[in-house]
Amino acid sequence: MKKFILKCMMAVSIPLLCILPFLIVGFYSKEMYSPDKLIQLHLESPEDTKFGLAYTDPAPYYKFKNIVIREPKVLALGTSCVLQLKGSFFNEGQFYNGGRGVKNINEFLDYMEAVEEHGKLPDILIIGLDWDFFNDAWNGDLSVSTLDLSTPPLPISPVLKGMIPDFFQKKWNFSTVMANNPSYIGINASLKNNGFLKDGSYYHGFIYEFPEKQEDYEFKNTFWRMEKGTLRFEYGEHVDTKALECLETFLQYCTKKGIFVVGFTPPLAPTVLDKMETMGTKYGYVKEIPESCSPLFSQYGFEYYDFLDLRSIGLDDSYFIDGFHASESALAKMLLSMLDSGSILHPYIPADYLQELYDNRASNILLHPYSW
Repeated sequence: MKKFILKCMMAVSIPLLCILPFLIVGFYSKEMYSPDKLIQLHLESPEDTKFGLAYTDPAPYYKFKNIVIREPKVLALGTSCVLQLKGSFFNEGQFYNGGRGVKNINEFLDYMEAVEEHGKLPDILIIGLDWDFFNDAWNGDLSVSTLDLSTPPLPISPVLKGMIPDFFQKKWNFSTVMANNPSYIGINASLKNNGFLKDGSYYHGFIYEFPEKQEDYEFKNTFWRMEKGTLRFEYGEHVDTKALECLETFLQYCTKKGIFVVGFTPPLAPTVLDKMETMGTKYGYVKEIPESCSPLFSQYGFEYYDFLDLRSIGLDDSYFIDGFHASESALAKMLLSMLDSGSILHPYIPADYLQELYDNRASNILLHPYSW
């Protein structure tokens, strides 16, 4: 009996000893913390602390909880395409970026209803209406929302499943992770300097430092997607009318709740748009987006801006992080263009400061020199 117990103990203890170093790294890097603990930790951290997990992605929940806690007067909501709107563009303490809170146009309503249930609605809502939101080949059944704002479970198992193979593929090592600044939250932050900042915006540290190493350098990955008609670049001849119905339902909700909506179509790089032009009607729906959205916003007394092609405000490919993500310099210029058009955002934005920030930008990608 004793031998059997000893064998059982050995069978359990040896695997535990093998994974112990990974558990230590998982907790040291904060990858294995509960989402609520991570959110509180980030709230209490210095301004430049980055929230960048490598093996789990609680972004919708993370943003939702921050919105409820912060109660911003001005909220940006959308996909990663709105993430370069910075808190520094607005009066202090009034703005939060909820980018990556939603994945598609049918999730805006569910998201804001959840905010209303658990917290306070914003006065102004800036929404990014991505080009693919209006493509039925991408949308599928818009009557079914995949939005999940439930509390994610403790992520020990998924982190181990990702971390251990990555270690043996030499994507990280113990000394590098353990030596990095402990104020980073997550391995993506500590190794690549990537992550959400406290204002909800995103910092692409690795791309800023090594642009030629990114997957979409010179838009190669975007062009591949277009050639294959996949990964948000599915083909579509006309705007999805069901997407417009979702948008109108959401605008009706905002009208009822006293939320003023500022909508915009996020830009694609000019070279990407030019490539679309050569593909006949495969991306015909993209051209129809502004003419479909603008009347809806006007009908409800809201603002809509067509920034699909930034050449309209004098910008080119150099203002893009990749083929479909404009930089913080581009987003600053877009806000300035809104202000020039008499936007309701005027009282919330220090216009002279933002203009000075843009005029003295470090580059067409970054307003400030790369330093963090």
